[in-house]
Amino acid sequence: MTNLFEQFKEKVGEPIVAGDVWDREYAPLQVTEETIREIKSQPARYRGGVRLAKGMVYTDQEKAKRLLVLRAVKLP
Repeated sequence: MTNLFEQFKEKVGEPIVAGDVWDREYAPLQVTEETIREIKSQPARYRGGVRLAKGMVYTDQEKAKRLLVLRAVKLP
C-alpha cells in the first residue's frame, strides 16, 4: 500500500514541493507597515510570541535607527 503522498503524486503527476525546502533561495524578508497591518489582521497565523501576534515588531527602518543608537552607546 502506498502512502498518501505517493497517491497524490500519482493523481496530480508532480509533488507539491519539488526538492527540499531548506535548499531553496528565499528573498530577504522586509518588514514594512503593510507587513505589520497584515500581522494584526490575522494574528493566529503568526504564532511564536505575543509581541509577534500583536504586531509589536520594528519595521526595517525603525530597526536600523534603533541599532544606530545602540551602537553609539559607549560601554564601561
